[in-house]
Amino acid sequence: MNPNDRIFAGLKADIDIILDGLDGIVDLCSTETKRLENQETLWPVEVEGLGKYVHDYVNGVEDLFIRIAKKIDQDIPAGPHWHRDLTLRMAKEIPGVRPPVIDQGLKAVLFEYAGFRHVFRHSYLTGIKWNRLKPLCKQLPGLYREIKTNLREFFSILEASIR
Repeated sequence: MNPNDRIFAGLKADIDIILDGLDGIVDLCSTETKRLENQETLWPVEVEGLGKYVHDYVNGVEDLFIRIAKKIDQDIPAGPHWHRDLTLRMAKEIPGVRPPVIDQGLKAVLFEYAGFRHVFRHSYLTGIKWNRLKPLCKQLPGLYREIKTNLREFFSILEASIR
């Protein structure tokens, strides 16, 4: 097995582990959202719980990107806007290194979710509003399918390039 095959195999294993965790988050969020979606107001603990699922989902996607940046790009953005820069990088091809990991449409949606994560982390004074969270929860399964589709395409192109 050549070094590129080892890097590829290790990265795929890392991504599969993270995706397994995201499967559980998306399933839990989807189940609870369906149970609660017709309610006008929720208990704060319900809203915070659903918000935590969305927060953890964004963290998991970011972990996917970090693994790719470490193993393939061999560099993780630094500085105060490294989260944004990492997502921007994942939507770009690095000529001679790798294809884009995600498409431009997915990048825009992930920025919306990252914005929610920021609000969630700093919401101790105002709380999270169900009417702001509900659409994010409802869209999460579709977003997750899109991420997995983008990752499959990415790995297919990457694998073909190292063969």
